[in-house]
Amino acid sequence: MTWANYQNYRTTILQTDLDPDSYGGILSPAFLNYADQTQAYTGASYSIWEKMVDGHPDRFFIGNEINTSTAMASGKGIFLRLWRFVYIMIWTSGMELQWDPYSSADTNETVIRATILANVGTTFPAAFQAIYQN
Repeated sequence: MTWANYQNYRTTILQTDLDPDSYGGILSPAFLNYADQTQAYTGASYSIWEKMVDGHPDRFFIGNEINTSTAMASGKGIFLRLWRFVYIMIWTSGMELQWDPYSSADTNETVIRATILANVGTTFPAAFQAIYQN
């Protein structure tokens, strides 16, 4: 992804709504590494990542939500969108807790994994972009 590509994605998303305050992204650590090492354009002294967060660092989150068994096999992916159009519907008894007393037993800790069963939907798909870099 180049800086010009990012600008096109951002413009497309922001043109879908009059109130773009919820614009932001979730990116994988691998994509952060790529964007932080790639110049925004030839001769620039700053990276794509520095341009993306310029003035709004709180709009981007780094997480491991991108599964490498999908089309984003490289793990270098980013989800951009107007987040106010996302709805999360949690199932009535949709929380599952798993106790694991063994994996951290050497440090006298018990690992608890919580899984929430939910449906995620969007009311406006045009305000969503999933981008990956090979």
